[in-house]
Amino acid sequence: MFAVPTMASGEEHSLEWSIGLSLLNFGYEEFDTDGRSLNREDGWLPGISASIIERDGAWFGEARASLYGGSVDYDGETQSGAPFTTETKTWLFDSNYRLGHWFGDAPRIAPYIGVGYHRR
Repeated sequence: MFAVPTMASGEEHSLEWSIGLSLLNFGYEEFDTDGRSLNREDGWLPGISASIIERDGAWFGEARASLYGGSVDYDGETQSGAPFTTETKTWLFDSNYRLGHWFGDAPRIAPYIGVGYHRR
């Protein structure tokens, strides 16, 4: 991970950004109405993530995004019920933004509101 804090004039305002590489242990499974496993996908996906955080006094805004992709093992069955295994290409994208405000000294609490987007 690589992070760079950038301070504006004074301690009240700051801007920090980071870029990092990571691995995601991906696991997905589907079940029928009786709870029997129909298929599952498992594997490690390499990814990249980035974030930027801006602080102005007690207020803060934070934006994050990540992208993971690669092949995972598929273990399931065909529509007729015959066992089937293969590898599938999988891409995951996730992003979110939140805006909040710090209150108190010890302990500090920061209520926030946020919005996010996830795509598989």
